[in-house]
Amino acid sequence: MCAGDRPRHQVGRELSGRVVGLHGCSNVGKDVVRLLQPWNCQILAHDIRDYAVLINTCRGGIVDGSALKERLLDGRLAAACVDAFAVKTPTDDELLNAPNFLCTPHIGSSSAEARLAMGRAAIDGIEDNFLPEPGVFPFD
Repeated sequence: MCAGDRPRHQVGRELSGRVVGLHGCSNVGKDVVRLLQPWNCQILAHDIRDYAVLINTCRGGIVDGSALKERLLDGRLAAACVDAFAVKTPTDDELLNAPNFLCTPHIGSSSAEARLAMGRAAIDGIEDNFLPEPGVFPFD
């Protein structure tokens, strides 16, 4: 536009499903991340400060416990929250008592409310995904 080019019609691109890069993730950058969430963008952010936080609630074996402890204790990882360990009962007290480590014994689904929600979801799934009889719509 500075060069005098003023096109009447411009075609842009939608944000939905795009990768958006942010250089700087302070207060404004964090607001931009929040505003982009409805568009289902993949957001890549880089900042001079390291906000690394590891959260693992799926399988313990995907996280190297020794490396996790080393990085938590030397400050290369800001914090970690873990609900699943490689062994059923973890014994590394140095890791378990690190001030920047929050852990639970894989009990995310152990509340009464969570169990009811899982039961309701199973019932809804059965009701919504009935098996039609052969010869009856949609197989006629």
